[in-house]
Amino acid sequence: MLAPGVPTVRVRQIEIADSDWVRGVRNDRVTLAGSWDAHEVTGWEHLPWFRGVVYGVRKGRDPLRWFVMEVDGERAGHIRLEKALIEPKEHLIEAQAVSIAMDPGYRGKGYGAKLLSYTVRERAWEALPCVAFVKRENEASMKLFRKAFTEKEYRGLIQGAAFFIRESD
Repeated sequence: MLAPGVPTVRVRQIEIADSDWVRGVRNDRVTLAGSWDAHEVTGWEHLPWFRGVVYGVRKGRDPLRWFVMEVDGERAGHIRLEKALIEPKEHLIEAQAVSIAMDPGYRGKGYGAKLLSYTVRERAWEALPCVAFVKRENEASMKLFRKAFTEKEYRGLIQGAAFFIRESD
């Protein structure tokens, strides 16, 4: 039994019912400002894409893992791990790119760090390094990834983005 006042936190796989909420978080002005693609997504473009991704994830066909964090039964944030080919040195490597977004009501409370840490530790593909590309202007994400990744894992700037990589164990 949890102590009074301690929130119940769980991480679950994304579901179709999360579509409108994900779009709302994605279209939030703070999220848009920190995103690589800063256009507001309409329902017409979001729903078909979202359904395809979610159904692909459920059937194990998509190279993507996507989770939602709930705090006391309310959606607080979501995180995606997507297989990608990157070229950090002289050759291509397969990695998993991390993308995270928090609901405005849960920002600045430490939930993003918990979601990132848990997902990379418990839900990631074990054999693949984790990578994150963060806009330097996105102060919240820079702080989050600098805290989650060691100084050695911060690889500097690549085409104007902060680049973090955690090699697989």
